[in-house]
Amino acid sequence: MKDEGLNPSGSFKARGLSVAVARAAGWRVPKPCADRLILRALRDCRGGGLRVTEEAIRRAECDLAVQEDILVCPEGAVALAGLRELVAQSAVVPEERILLFKFGTGKKYLQ
Repeated sequence: MKDEGLNPSGSFKARGLSVAVARAAGWRVPKPCADRLILRALRDCRGGGLRVTEEAIRRAECDLAVQEDILVCPEGAVALAGLRELVAQSAVVPEERILLFKFGTGKKYLQ
């Protein structure tokens, strides 16, 4: 996932992909140690990358807190923001059953 306001970096940039997020610090990886393996796995499974905005991440955080009573960190909200983008692109239909893994707590971001 990549914030739309940030530019690609490292060897991912040379391949037209990137992993960079402004607010979700856990996603900030300037040059992943296994970048070639990650790219090979993406190609082998015909996978790809996805771009989400900071606003979409914040909206997902708020929605999870209000609707599900779950306090997630921005890194955890990226999954819901990404799923919503896939639905908007019709890559996933709303009737599908999807499992999102929540990781990290939002407590460290309360300050």
